Amino acid sequence: MKNMLLGLKETNASSKIMSLQERKNAIKLSADVAMAFARGNTTWTRAIVVANLAKKEQCEALFRGILGKGYERMTRYSSYKSFKIQRSRKILKRSHKMCCVRRRNTTHRPQSLGVDVLARRMVEKRTQVLRRLIPGGESLDGFSLLNEALDYVIYLRAQVDLMRPLSRECKREASSLGSENLSWIV
Repeated sequence: MKNMLLGLKETNASSKIMSLQERKNAIKLSADVAMAFARGNTTWTRAIVVANLAKKEQCEALFRGILGKGYERMTRYSSYKSFKIQRSRKILKRSHKMCCVRRRNTTHRPQSLGVDVLARRMVEKRTQVLRRLIPGGESLDGFSLLNEALDYVIYLRAQVDLMRPLSRECKREASSLGSENLSWIV
């Protein structure tokens, strides 16, 4: 929570000159950075940091302000894309070998395996969807993807649990002070 509030202070989310969309983005960015910093060194945290740093240079100041000494540790692994390419090549070679072996073995089997093929395709499609949802998931194999997804969902849940009371308190404060003083909360 401390890191998230520090991020909000760094982005000046309460500024009246910011649009609603800019405030929303600032709050989301500070929450993501605080969550990534709290979790530490996982694929999804590095992917969040690298993706946000790639978008804007102004995010770098925010990251340095929130993370402090941890900034270097979190951004050290920005070669994430090169790791992804190497890993993808290994997976491609392995899947090609498996495909050739399957082709040789399935030529002698009966056609009653349609259900297995359909189930496998369904699992592959859902795995691809999960890879797109988890930051950095494109570079992970199946087991690592499930571990990262579980970890990411737990931290998203914690973020939601943290934001609810904060939102309630801001609304209560806005109603007690009048809407003109805290119009940025809307």
